[in-house]
Amino acid sequence: MRRGIIFVVVFLALIIATIGLLQFPTGSDSTSFEKLSREFLSLLPDQLTDAQRDEVSGILERFAIMVSEGKVEKTDQELIRGDLIAYIRGGEISKRELEYFMAKVSYITYRADPEANLPGGEIDHPLLNPES
Repeated sequence: MRRGIIFVVVFLALIIATIGLLQFPTGSDSTSFEKLSREFLSLLPDQLTDAQRDEVSGILERFAIMVSEGKVEKTDQELIRGDLIAYIRGGEISKRELEYFMAKVSYITYRADPEANLPGGEIDHPLLNPES
């Protein structure tokens, strides 16, 4: 009798674990990244404006484009995917965490792109570097 109960408990645990893995795909195809992005966007703090939400969406879309063009290293792709999954599983993201995460995604997206990086690490932006 006791073995039967243990078997049922282990079996149910395996089913629950399998369902959990299916809900949060970790593969590298763009469809699952798009799904993760949509789920992540639903977690954004309420105080964000529509323009801010569009900016977050655009950053994630640009990251996906750079990935599809082969301009983002595999380890960086997995890092961002893992962060997205962690935020989704946590069910929320604070505005401060969002700012940090978006900066991280942007940096990873553009760091290997020579068009986005000037020689010597200069910043060619009138607000960030008025001397440019």
